Amino acid sequence: MARLVEPLVLLRRTSEGFIVDRVVTANDTRLIILRGPCGAGKSTVASRLLESPRPTALIEQDAYRFIFNVREGEMYSKTVRQMIRDNVLGALGNGFDVILEGILGTRGYRDVFATLFREHPRNNYLFYFDVSFEETVRRHRGRAKAALFTEADMRRWYRPRDVLGYDFERVIDEDSTLDDTVSLIRGAIA
Repeated sequence: MARLVEPLVLLRRTSEGFIVDRVVTANDTRLIILRGPCGAGKSTVASRLLESPRPTALIEQDAYRFIFNVREGEMYSKTVRQMIRDNVLGALGNGFDVILEGILGTRGYRDVFATLFREHPRNNYLFYFDVSFEETVRRHRGRAKAALFTEADMRRWYRPRDVLGYDFERVIDEDSTLDDTVSLIRGAIA
């Protein structure tokens, strides 16, 4: 994977002109992973975290899941995983923090995470949204994405407490409010 060779220089406009605000290298980047069941609130939290002064890319699993006319089978699954892995590493290597968001189930993504953490060994933050199936369905009904998939789809995808087991993985319970969750994550990555 290509590494950032030269630092990314961020400029800030002042009344006197432009000044160097900060220099970002691949070693400074942060990988923030938000995993959990469909309807758990990951996308909402991700959009709030994207409001950052740092160069940040949001990579959403759903953006890859719905771009193919075939949405099942190993060829499809392998391609989606590869695209997500390559895009995350590309953004990190070019000086962007990355928020990776999706169901990202342990069974299918364990190897992807191992590669990401090997290639980007520092500043990795992993959060699992532990939300019951009933609560995910309730939350899903009020979303703009509600028409994209059914409760039956959600039941098929649901895996209770699908944690990866990394020592830096943090579990966020369903009782955590949006503001509390965003604050917890911002505090952890500061």
